Amino acid sequence: MRTIDAPEHLLVDVPAHPGATVRVEVHHGDAPVTALFSSGLGLPLDLWHAVTALLPDVRCVLFDRPGMGGSTPWHRAVDLPEGVDLLSTVLAAAHPDAPTDPVVVVGHSHGGLFAEGLARTRPELVRGLVLVDASDPELEATRLQLGGPVATWAAWVAGRPWLAGVAPDLAATLMLVGGTTRPASPHAHRALATAYGQPAQLEATVAELAAVGEDARDLIALAEAHPLPDIPVQLVVAARTGRFTHRRRRAWLRRMTERAAALGAGTVRTDVDSGHLVMLDAPDAVARAVQACLSCTAGR
Repeated sequence: MRTIDAPEHLLVDVPAHPGATVRVEVHHGDAPVTALFSSGLGLPLDLWHAVTALLPDVRCVLFDRPGMGGSTPWHRAVDLPEGVDLLSTVLAAAHPDAPTDPVVVVGHSHGGLFAEGLARTRPELVRGLVLVDASDPELEATRLQLGGPVATWAAWVAGRPWLAGVAPDLAATLMLVGGTTRPASPHAHRALATAYGQPAQLEATVAELAAVGEDARDLIALAEAHPLPDIPVQLVVAARTGRFTHRRRRAWLRRMTERAAALGAGTVRTDVDSGHLVMLDAPDAVARAVQACLSCTAGR
């Protein structure tokens, strides 16, 4: 058993945005293989810690998108091409050998769009793809999203600095109640409360929410020109249904059957008894998916 070491903390400059920095953590820095984690909408990197603790033999690279957690804001959402470029930038700083030693890319929820985009456009960097209850681009591209005057009003409200003083615990509690089916750890609650105690966090979250539909449409267009490379794909699906979400979750599970087929024959789907925040409810399922991708590509 490897010794669990303290993570390395980095602040990575963003070339196209002078003065902007991205908060990065590297866990198990001397491990022989690497995984890069892309968080869901409005979530700080800390929520992956339960997963990284189960992967002592994997170099785990975590980061916050602009305005999230410890990264500086851009005052607008990161679009799909920028999100893919950001993944490349983080890899170049934290794992410069990626072109010759490709990584498993893990994407949760909205972060799955960026993870898939990286696999499609930078295939030399990616040896496997893990989508953790990731957004379905076909669904997000067609359903009603935050937009128009409502989005403008929401952005105005989110931009009020005083909200950071009153919203953190409420935001953390709502996310955990809505996204988990088991009691979340104090670490997860503190991480969310700390993130939402910063004025930029809520503003960045609303901006990303308003951009979901456009990101999904961009990924669909991207997929037409850039097929997935021949890599293992693990589709980890949250299957727990609640009293008020039974019908919606069942519809989601049906869509995931179509999604798995669309991702190709190399896709393995695993349904997990968890809420949307699978990394908190079932971190072992995410860790197994990462290990499965590594096992499939061992020796390549």
